Amino acid sequence: MRQHNIKWHTAEGENIPGGVGTSTKPFSCDVCLNGFRQNQYSCSVCGKTFAYKNTLDYHMKLHSGEKPHECKYCGRKFILKQALKGHERTHTGEKPFKCSYCDKTFSVNSNLKRHERVHTGEKPFKCDVCEKNFCLNRLLVRHMLIHTGERPFACGQCGKTFRMSKQLEHHMLRHREKTFSCKICGNVLSTKKDLKRHQLVHRRKSRGTHDPPPPPGKNMICLPQCITET
Repeated sequence: MRQHNIKWHTAEGENIPGGVGTSTKPFSCDVCLNGFRQNQYSCSVCGKTFAYKNTLDYHMKLHSGEKPHECKYCGRKFILKQALKGHERTHTGEKPFKCSYCDKTFSVNSNLKRHERVHTGEKPFKCDVCEKNFCLNRLLVRHMLIHTGERPFACGQCGKTFRMSKQLEHHMLRHREKTFSCKICGNVLSTKKDLKRHQLVHRRKSRGTHDPPPPPGKNMICLPQCITET
């Protein structure tokens, strides 16, 4: 039901007139009154259920790895023919979907719909906890982690956890071999960003200025010949 509302009653689709639920489709949409069947098709692998057989057929291909549609340009394979068509446009340069508000064009219709929300300000994805709205579903998913406290991305070396994969990627730089060396004092740091921040210490010292406190979480311990920030 929620997927129906997102698809047909947001910028991703259009309002489709319909009727109330029936004996074969007992669940009705609060917006358009379209009726829906109860999930009756079950996956024999994971037990997930679906209302329609074609949805189950697509799901089963995720388990089997079957991808019958192959790109004629690069050989990449896809489960759905529609996905293949969108991919092949990246080779041909075709962009048939034009924005109604500006001249920008897109190869995939879903990308157009996301772009048009920049113009309309529409945010169809709503948090059930705090009622905050988002223009993209992935932003809502990331936001929900704040409420649940879930930190699904864990460092394999120290066990520290993070809400986002980008945070984990940045953290992993701390574990790799230090390769950025300061030409002034020889201090070696993990990232180029840390090296630039460290070099500010020398520049401020040469000008005789006081060092402001480092940003939260960015404290560094230099070698003895350098100023120590804590």
